[in-house]
Amino acid sequence: MNIILTPQQEEFIQSQIAKGKYTNIEEVINSALKLLEKQDYQQWLNETRQKVKVGLEQL
Repeated sequence: MNIILTPQQEEFIQSQIAKGKYTNIEEVINSALKLLEKQDYQQWLNETRQKVKVGLEQL
């Protein structure tokens, strides 16, 4: 898979590595993907809670 980044994205990744937060690009990408996965789960959880609330109110 090829990924094309904007210059700003590349700069951000390099700055994270330079700060010592990550040792390489793969770690930065893995961290970003984990955050995205967590965000998607959080959205699903919030939607499910809302549906349960509506269901309970209808009872």
